[in-house]
Amino acid sequence: MAGKQNGNIKLILFFIIITAVFALVISFIYRKFIFDETLMPGRILCNQIMNAHITYYNEHGKYLVIDKQSVNRDLPLDARNNLYFSVFSTYPLQKNKQGISVFGSDKMQDYEIRLVFDAIKDKPQSLKNLKMEVVRKKSS
Repeated sequence: MAGKQNGNIKLILFFIIITAVFALVISFIYRKFIFDETLMPGRILCNQIMNAHITYYNEHGKYLVIDKQSVNRDLPLDARNNLYFSVFSTYPLQKNKQGISVFGSDKMQDYEIRLVFDAIKDKPQSLKNLKMEVVRKKSS
C-alpha cells in the first residue's frame, strides 16, 4: 500500500513540475510578445520619419537636422499622439548615412529606437541597408 502511495506522490510531483515549467515558458513568451508590441509604434514612427525625411530631401536637396522634437512642420510630423514614443531626432552620420532616433516615454522611457539609412542621392533606399536597433538606457 505504501509503494502505491509513493508512486502517486511521485506522479503528482512530476505533474506539478511539468506544469510549472510550462507556465514559466508561456509567461516568458507572453512578456516578449507584449514588449515587441509595445515597441511597434516606435518602429512605425521611425519608418514614417525616414519616408518624410527622404521626401524632404527630394524637394529641398538637403536633410533636416532635428533635435528632440515632437512636432516638425517641415517634414510634416506630429508624434505627440504616439503612445510610447513621442520625441524624435534626425542627424547625419558618417559614410553617407542618416540616423533617426525616437525616444520612449511613459513606461518605455528607458528605451530608444535608432534607424540608420543610406543618404545616397542617386539611388533609392534599399530595404536591406536599413538598420534598426532598440537601445535600453541605463537607469540612474
